[in-house]
Parts: sequence; C-alpha cells; structure tokens
Amino acid sequence: MRLSNALYIVCLLLTLSCSAGVSEVQPTGIPQRLASDTTDNASPNPRVKIGEKTFVVDLAISPAERARGLMGRRELHVDEGMLFIYSEDVTPAFWMKGMLIPLDIVWIDVKRKVVNISENVPTVTTGVTPPSYYPERPIRYVLEIKSGSASENGIRPGSRVEFLGLQMVTHLDNRIE
Repeated sequence: MRLSNALYIVCLLLTLSCSAGVSEVQPTGIPQRLASDTTDNASPNPRVKIGEKTFVVDLAISPAERARGLMGRRELHVDEGMLFIYSEDVTPAFWMKGMLIPLDIVWIDVKRKVVNISENVPTVTTGVTPPSYYPERPIRYVLEIKSGSASENGIRPGSRVEFLGLQMVTHLDNRIE
C-alpha cells in the first residue's frame, strides 16, 4: 500500500513537472519577492489578503520551487506564507517532508475563493512517510501559512482571496485583474 502511494505521488509530480503552458504569473519586479503594483509601496512584496488578514508571501511558481516549498524553514511568522501558483486547475498532493513547522494549507480556486483548508498539518518524524493532503476539488493556488492562522483569522471555505503586488494573467492578452 505504501509503495503504491509513493509511486502515485512520484507519477503525479512527474506529470506536473512535465506539463507545458504559459505561466500565469507575470512578475512586476524581481523573482520570489516581487515589487508591489500598488501606489503606496507600503509593502514591496507580493501579498495575499483574505478577509482582513494580509500575508506577505514567497512565491512557488516553477515545479522546482513548488517541490521545495517551505522545506527546511525553521520559522514562519503569523503574517507570512508561501503562495503556490499553477497554470491550470489541478488537484495536487501536498506532504510535509522536510518540514520543521506545522502549517495550515489553504486551497484556492481560479475564482480566488477558498475551497477548503487542511488545518494544523503537523511536521513528520524523520524516517516516517508523511501523509498526503489534497484539496476537495481542483484548485489553482495554494497558500501555506502558520498553523492556526486560518482559524484565528476567520479564513474558511468561500472566503474571498485578493492577490496584491502581483499581476495575474491567464494568457498573454487576457488579464484577470
């Protein structure tokens, strides 16, 4: 059973890494932490706002960045996170391999609505195969934040999500902002 799950995850990762298409994100500045597209420049980094809470985020756009995620990071502040961006709707498997801090995983669809949340996902002991976490339906974005942050900030399925400091495009000529 474990071997078949591991093979499934490897095949899924290979499929996702081989998928082609136009990137959905057009940076407005430098990679990873992009320059803001707001006029006040209060925060020059990309941000995700859900309700009244805003998270400064690192971006995981390429397959390598998405595979690495927050692996090895020792600390995540309550106003920080990582935004995973996919160029098409997917149902990715997330696991906590190499994670040192527990997280909330917020699954977001193409319409920028929270689909569901995997709350308080724990770290995993070395040598143990971590469980996989999935969204309830296809998503376009995933936000990883500090464990407990979703509940503390009233983030729940149906919550509206805003991306700040990013210029999102579905195709080169079709902007969605």
